Amino acid sequence: MENTYRLSHLPPEILDPIATYLDTRSLLRLGHTVRHYRAISSALFSVGTLYFTFRNFERCRTLLWPHPRLELRIDTLEARTALESLLVFSRRCGGVADLRPLRLEDLRDFIALMPSNMRVNVSFAYLQTEANCIRALETLVEAKTWVQALRWERKYSFHDEAETSLKLLLSRMQQVRHIELSSSIRSVLDSLSVINGLKSVAFLYPDTIHGQDLLQFPTQLTCIFYVTVTSQPIVWILSLASYLRSLSINAIQFRLTCLRKDLRKLRDPFLAVQNLVEKASWNQTILKEDIIIWTRKHE
Repeated sequence: MENTYRLSHLPPEILDPIATYLDTRSLLRLGHTVRHYRAISSALFSVGTLYFTFRNFERCRTLLWPHPRLELRIDTLEARTALESLLVFSRRCGGVADLRPLRLEDLRDFIALMPSNMRVNVSFAYLQTEANCIRALETLVEAKTWVQALRWERKYSFHDEAETSLKLLLSRMQQVRHIELSSSIRSVLDSLSVINGLKSVAFLYPDTIHGQDLLQFPTQLTCIFYVTVTSQPIVWILSLASYLRSLSINAIQFRLTCLRKDLRKLRDPFLAVQNLVEKASWNQTILKEDIIIWTRKHE
C-alpha cells in the first residue's frame, strides 16, 4: 500500500514511461489504486471484453499493451470508442500499433482511430493479393501514417505496373526502419536503397536469398536471417560467405530458430566457415547461443 501511495504521487511524465514496462494485468490492478492509470485500465478492460470478447480476453491480453495488435473487425460503436481511447494512451506512453488487417476496409478503420502521430507496424499476411498490398500502401501513404515496419509474411509476386507502383510508394515511406520478407520479392529488394531511414531487412526463409541478392543493399542495412533446422544451411552459408568481400553492408545477423537440443546442429556450419569469414575481413560472433553476427572489420 505504501509503494502504491508513493507511485500515485509521481508526475505523469514519469508514470507514462513506467506504463510501457507493465503488462495488462498489472495496469488493470493499478487502475484501482493509482488515479493516473484509471483511464488506461478502463480502456484496456473495455477493449479486452468488447473487441476480443470476454471469452478470449485472457488469451489476448498480451496483444493489447503496450503495443496494441489490430486485426479484428470493429463491429460496434462502443468497441470503436474504447479502442480509440486505448490507442491514444498507447501513443502517449510510446506504444507502437501492430496492424494486421484482414481487409482494406479494416485498415482504413484502424488508421481513422489512431492518433495522427502514432507509429505503426503493418503486416500484409492476410491481404491475399498483390493488388490489395498496393492499395494498402496507397492508403498508408495518403493518410501520412508513420509506418515503422512493413512485413510480407507470405509470398507475393509483383509484375509490370504493380512493381512500378510498389517502388514509387516505398520511396515515399521514408520513416520505415524495418522490412520483413518471407521470400525474395524483387521489387521490394530493388527499393531498399531509396528508403533512406531503413535500418534492417529480415528474411523468414533464408534459402530464398543468395549472396548476389545482397550486392545492391546499402551500407546502413543490417540483414537478419531466421535459420531453421529444416533449411540445411551449410551450402547456403558457404555461398553467402563467398560474397562477403563484395558487399557494402556492414552486418549480417543470423537468428537460430529451433529447440535448444538442436542449437548445436545449427551452430556447427557457422563454426565450419569461420576461417572463410575472417579471411574476407569480417568477424563472427556468437551471442546467447542462438544469435550469430557477422560484422565487417574496420581498420
